Amino acid sequence: MTASARPSSYHYAVDEPLLRTIASEIQAAIPGAEVRLFGSRARGTERPDSDLDLLVTVPDEWLATHSRFEETDALGWKLAHHRLPIGLLLNSASEVGGPRHGAS
Repeated sequence: MTASARPSSYHYAVDEPLLRTIASEIQAAIPGAEVRLFGSRARGTERPDSDLDLLVTVPDEWLATHSRFEETDALGWKLAHHRLPIGLLLNSASEVGGPRHGAS
């Protein structure tokens, strides 16, 4: 196969059952976590090769005893078997519940 014969883009099929499965896997790894879809897939403006953006909200107490970066990395490895580009943002409940940009 020549380089020009390879597909130039990929399509990642993401449906509700898959989202629920991924959320369950995250919640099994982090008790009390909430998982929300955001970004282009949440808006319905995704391209075939768009990643899956997930906001993972964890209890403040949990994040106080865990490394945000190490846990985000560990979650990425746990979810790698889905073979999807997944972008994870891990925040505490107080960070997510704080003042919003543009709020008065």
